[in-house]
Amino acid sequence: MTDLDALIAKARAALAEGAGKTVPVELGGELVDIELKPVSGYVWATLIATHPPRDNAAVDATVGFDSDAVGRDYPVEKILVAGQPVDEAKWRAVFEVLTGPGVHAVAAALWAINQVEPQSRVLQLGKARSSGPKKKRS
Repeated sequence: MTDLDALIAKARAALAEGAGKTVPVELGGELVDIELKPVSGYVWATLIATHPPRDNAAVDATVGFDSDAVGRDYPVEKILVAGQPVDEAKWRAVFEVLTGPGVHAVAAALWAINQVEPQSRVLQLGKARSSGPKKKRS
C-alpha cells in the first residue's frame, strides 16, 4: 500500500529544494542572473488561469496564457536577482526594464520548470512503471 503522507512530504521537500533555471539577462548594461524556482501545481494553474492569452499574440496562443504577465506576477519568494531575494516592488521594477529577449527568456524558463519538466517526469515514471516486472500468467 502507498504511504500518501510520505509521498506528500517528499513532494513538498522536492518543491522546496526544486531545481530552477538561471536566466542571464541584460540589466542596465550588465549581465545579471535571474534564478527562478518552480511553484506548486496549484499556484501555477492559478497563475495561468488568471492571465488569459493576449489577442493576436502567437506565443500566448501556443501556451494558452499571457506568458509575459505570468513572469511579471510570478511569486517573488521563488525569484533571486543577482543572487539576492527581491520583494514584489523590486521584481516589478526589474521586469519593467528587461529587454524583450530578457522577458522572453524569463517566460521560457517558467514554462520549462512548471510545465515541461513536470510533464517529462510523468512520462518517465509511466515508462518505468510499464517496463517493470511482468506478472506471469497462471
